[in-house]
Amino acid sequence: MIESFLDIFRSCPPLLFFIGSVLGGEEVILTFAFMVAQGFATEIDLFIYCYLGTLFSDICWFLSGRHYFKKLSFFEKLSVKYNRIVRFLKKVSGRPFVLLFITKFIYGTRIFTIIYVGLEGLKLSKFILYNIFVISAWLPVVLAVGWLAGRGMSGVVNIYENTGLALLGILVFIIVTVLIRSFISKKAIK
Repeated sequence: MIESFLDIFRSCPPLLFFIGSVLGGEEVILTFAFMVAQGFATEIDLFIYCYLGTLFSDICWFLSGRHYFKKLSFFEKLSVKYNRIVRFLKKVSGRPFVLLFITKFIYGTRIFTIIYVGLEGLKLSKFILYNIFVISAWLPVVLAVGWLAGRGMSGVVNIYENTGLALLGILVFIIVTVLIRSFISKKAIK
């Protein structure tokens, strides 16, 4: 059974990355990153196809929140069960980018938040734009955790033996943070 799965994985990893990201979410992405660290596929394929799969999945949840769940009064039924989450969502719902960013990192809230944002009437184009930046920040973290787990502790030590690589990582993080802040500032002014 496991060997047949590995054969499929080896023959077409990008398709598996995309489908797994659409259907599974972060648990599957972590598993894929673990396997990539073992040499089953390339890191670039993992990033690109998990990125596209996550974006596609999030758009589907957004549209279903906007159309399907609205008819079922989904939000009202869940608001009783998830009262704390709903209160938090209502506090930050005026800032959908912040809402999507924060909840992407909180396990179990991603889909609920995306459906909520869809119900609140955010335009699809804005959702996609915000989500592109959110996934760009979230996915490398998830992939790094899975990849480092796949490499074991020696992988962490080897990365940080190279000081230049560590400094490059810090520099990239600072640049991405500055770009996201300037993007948010420009959007807030408009």
